[in-house]
Amino acid sequence: MVELKDFDDLNSMEKIVLSIICKINNFSLKAHTSPQLIIKRIRIQGKKYVRNALKTLKTNWFVVEHPTRGGITIQLTKKGLIGCKKLFEE
Repeated sequence: MVELKDFDDLNSMEKIVLSIICKINNFSLKAHTSPQLIIKRIRIQGKKYVRNALKTLKTNWFVVEHPTRGGITIQLTKKGLIGCKKLFEE
């Protein structure tokens, strides 16, 4: 069984992606965001790094994917919201 990462175990790119998701969703657990919008907001790295960070956040339950009519959307979980609050307190 694979052990899930805590917020402290995330690398810097994963923390950046998590903070962008929090800002776009206005720290709401009910808002959904498209992955394309997240990739567009981050201009530091290529799409590959952002997608890998999203994949890690999904597998560790910081965010959840939802299929919608327009495509896949990303939603924060309680674990992700707690991580965002820790990130913005620093």
